[in-house]
Amino acid sequence: MNMHNSIRETDERYPNVVLRWDHGTTPIRVVGCRNGLQWIIQHSAGKTWRNRSFCRQRATLERLLPGHAEEIRAALAEKA
Repeated sequence: MNMHNSIRETDERYPNVVLRWDHGTTPIRVVGCRNGLQWIIQHSAGKTWRNRSFCRQRATLERLLPGHAEEIRAALAEKA
C-alpha cells in the first residue's frame, strides 16, 4: 500500500477522485468508493469532505449534478 494516499474516502488525498468542481461557494467532488461499487458525491467541509449522495448509476449522478452531464460522461468513460 502506498502510504502517501489515504484510504478514507473523505480525505483530501483520497486517490479515486473522478471529478471535482471548485467554483461556487462549496467545492464538490465525485469519488469512486474504495470497493468500486458506487460513486459518492461529496462537498468540502474544510480539510475533509462530507458525503452527500451515493450513486450506483451514471444517470443518477447526472440528475443530482445538473449541468455537468457531459463532464460526468467523459470522466467515467476515461475510468472504464
